[in-house]
Amino acid sequence: MQAKNLRPLFYPGSVAVVGASDKGGGAMPITNFHTFNYKGNVYPVNPKYDELGGYKCYPSLLDIPEKVDCVIIRLPAASCADVLRQCAGRDIHAAIVIAGGFAEVGSEGAALEAELKKIADDNAICVNGPNGMGIFNVSSSIPLYMSNALPKVFRPGRVGFMAQSGSILIGFFGADFGLGYSHVISSGNQTVLGPGDYLRFLADDENTGVIAMYLESIGDVESFKEGLEMARARKKPVIALKAGRSEKGRLATVAHTGSLAGSYDVFTSFADRHNLVVAKDLEELIINCKLFSEAGYRRIARGIGVSTVSGGHKVLAQDLGEDIGLEFAELNPEVKAALSGVLPSISHIENPVDVTGIGVGNYDIQYGVMKALASGEEIGTVVMMQDSCPNLGDGISTRYGVHAAAAAAVSREHPDKLVIFLNGISNGFSDIIASRLEGGNVIYMAGMRNSLIALRNYLKWTDGIERGFKTVPCVEANAARKKKWMEALDGCRGRTLPDDMAFDLLRDYGLPVAPFEVVHDAEGAAEAAKRLGYPVALKSLLDGVSHKSELDLIRLGIQDEPQLAVAYGELAPKAAVHNLSQRGFLVQKMAPGDNELLVALKYEKGFGYSCVCALGGVFVEIFHDSALTLLPLASGDIEGALRRLKGYPLLRGARGRAVVDTGPIENCAPALNQIAAELGEYVDVLEMNPLIASPSGVWAVDALLEVRGCS
Repeated sequence: MQAKNLRPLFYPGSVAVVGASDKGGGAMPITNFHTFNYKGNVYPVNPKYDELGGYKCYPSLLDIPEKVDCVIIRLPAASCADVLRQCAGRDIHAAIVIAGGFAEVGSEGAALEAELKKIADDNAICVNGPNGMGIFNVSSSIPLYMSNALPKVFRPGRVGFMAQSGSILIGFFGADFGLGYSHVISSGNQTVLGPGDYLRFLADDENTGVIAMYLESIGDVESFKEGLEMARARKKPVIALKAGRSEKGRLATVAHTGSLAGSYDVFTSFADRHNLVVAKDLEELIINCKLFSEAGYRRIARGIGVSTVSGGHKVLAQDLGEDIGLEFAELNPEVKAALSGVLPSISHIENPVDVTGIGVGNYDIQYGVMKALASGEEIGTVVMMQDSCPNLGDGISTRYGVHAAAAAAVSREHPDKLVIFLNGISNGFSDIIASRLEGGNVIYMAGMRNSLIALRNYLKWTDGIERGFKTVPCVEANAARKKKWMEALDGCRGRTLPDDMAFDLLRDYGLPVAPFEVVHDAEGAAEAAKRLGYPVALKSLLDGVSHKSELDLIRLGIQDEPQLAVAYGELAPKAAVHNLSQRGFLVQKMAPGDNELLVALKYEKGFGYSCVCALGGVFVEIFHDSALTLLPLASGDIEGALRRLKGYPLLRGARGRAVVDTGPIENCAPALNQIAAELGEYVDVLEMNPLIASPSGVWAVDALLEVRGCS
């Protein structure tokens, strides 16, 4: 995919401001150029003025005699397309459209936005917005950003942050966690440039080391995926906060930006596959950025050692670790011996280490404990949990500052370790304590939960940088089989495939189907049942019916021929009752086992296919207990999805149930991959539900295949 040239948008040597003024929003760009000492050429455009802010003002964009790299358009929505046409005439390929009033307000605005996009696409103009606040290149002090809500301190640094919401941006850089920024991007409606474009630019930008994103929609998934791969190759973390997890939140994102948010489960599966770090709230995003930006990329041991001066902090850390899946290292005998030489004899030597009150203000003890933890080969991260809030009194801050000095000393002596000084509350830092960290390589964090989540994410991300893609298994390709099913499905466009055809397709691709036969009369049913062996199920096959139980079209657990005759007599009149065409009857061997599962393929627009796994029956319908992973399925993906289910313990023998061998379910992966590869243009949903699982095997006893309509 050809990347767009965004350099003129982020590093312009000259900027024109169309709609510039001496007051209001039109004055803001000129004010910002002075405030932030922009070094390039500035050309205000407004026929009402000869000069603005010390810059010569021009009647129109076409009247500027010099080269213009980028244009800020500060005009109402209806006037923006004309200015973009002037950009095309001047060979200008970067523009920022601030105005709202486009797709987010309805059909008239959507038409204006479509016109804007066509002009931009036809003339290779990179447009930021509309309905945003622009771009601030903090690293080079280029403020193409239209807001009065800039922070008191705007530090240059390594974090590049893109957000669709301007208010989210204000909150993000207004929270002073000591972050420094390379670029701040308000993407607005993303009419021309989407998250993938910005991601690819930041991945390649020399001033950016960490990429943060607030997303309401991804837009072009392939472009975004390419950006993630670029970032991974350059060892740059990408951390995203995705809005629209809830149904109400999803609908709100549609109203906010005029773009439909995708399924959050699909997004998280996509993120996991491409080593994208996902944050769940704004503070978590900020704290992740702080840790990732200060730690940089480093390969360290996975183990974590923790020192506290409080039993309360120790227990909280243990509880939080269990909640978020963060394990603290088992201490080796050498580390335990070193700790025993430092701590009083009454101390219980375990990790996290409770130094107790005897260590408060005691440099030797604090240093000795952290030094002992850092000496362990299995420990790559040493954390000192210590209150260090800004409102602490000077006396206690001075005593706690001794602990900070000990952490700084250990960090200098062990540059191969990650050393973190962690304030349990996320309300800032004590200046006195912070001053004692100077001269070391300690990362000063605030907020116990989000800081530990950030540490978990960091360790997972560094693993992902080195992790290769797993082998993707498929069943053997078969041209005749593919042709057969393409022709069959082509004749069923926009419909649900009849049960027998769905079972035939599953069986053709090697998926486990309970044995069945299709019959057309009572005698045929009796003969089929004898061949299959009792007990059996009898199902009426009516054209156009996918949910048979709701129409009373199934009889289960038929034990003998007399019961079969009764069942047939009950089902035979159903076609006339429902005024539907009778295709016949399906006789199927009853599968043993009391665990019902759902395994399905589902087409996700933009992402391809997902595999959804769930416990069947009430678990999926009432508890919404399901897990999803994107195709192609690699070895272990289905097993991993099953393990994420709340009901997974039932498969492992909980409540006296037999332990289910999930291997046969995992073995469905090659066939599902092949179906998606061969029949992807036809299949919307392919569902095996229920899939009966027992210690002796698994069998699909019902199947649903929804065929996609013609595009």
